[in-house]
Amino acid sequence: MYPPEGGYFTLANIEETIKKVPTKYFYKEQKGGSDTPLKAFKDWKDLKSPDYTPDSATSIWFTKECGFTTVPFSAFFDNNPEGNVKDFGGVDFVRFALCKNNAFIDRWGEDMKKRGLSK
Repeated sequence: MYPPEGGYFTLANIEETIKKVPTKYFYKEQKGGSDTPLKAFKDWKDLKSPDYTPDSATSIWFTKECGFTTVPFSAFFDNNPEGNVKDFGGVDFVRFALCKNNAFIDRWGEDMKKRGLSK
């Protein structure tokens, strides 16, 4: 996690987190993958015709399995939505909105630690 210098948003690199995300989250309806996560971030390029980038797959996983939502950083890049997701830029980060009170952020941080997603 990168502490923001101001504002309500921060970015988190997902290169380690992706090792917890089942590959089914790279596919619409989760039909193309499995419950097994990737062994390394770079392995996502070996997936057969993924529908989503790692940042999008992670955001979907966070929403469905962890109960909070992030924004895929690739959404802020000039990626062709009709193009191959394997060519997209900005796929190794997600954006968090931290416009919550300190008690909420503290609880969220503790939950992230319990899940092994933060130090």
